[in-house]
Amino acid sequence: MMKTKVTYLDPQHFRVETPTGECFELTFARMIPMGEVETMCEELADIFDSRYEGNVQSMWRKLPAEARGKVGKLLCVLPDKLSERERIGRRIRQLREERGMLGKELAELVGIDPANLSRLEKGKYSVGLDILCRIAAALGKKVEID
Repeated sequence: MMKTKVTYLDPQHFRVETPTGECFELTFARMIPMGEVETMCEELADIFDSRYEGNVQSMWRKLPAEARGKVGKLLCVLPDKLSERERIGRRIRQLREERGMLGKELAELVGIDPANLSRLEKGKYSVGLDILCRIAAALGKKVEID
């Protein structure tokens, strides 16, 4: 069975990758001394492996005080930027291919360079909301936050 992977980013930030491939960046209130990093990574991995069911905020609220006390106060949970770019890029490509469109055709409809669309679909390029909305519209979709 795969285990959650936790990576130290800096004294207040850790990257978590769950066995299902979901990635998050966690920000803590306190700075974690270098001597505690390995233990912190293990504690976070154990928490996610035993309690994560798809919603980090809900999981964290339900943690026993003892578990929360070991890792400290969680300030913020954000999706990992790279994995979100890759997920969105894969979805754009999937929708484009389902419609039988070439990348060049979609890029022309949207008014962006085909090379930038290619990089976007590979998760290597980030675009603004206006362009993302134009891409979605060209694919018969709309951008939603759920």
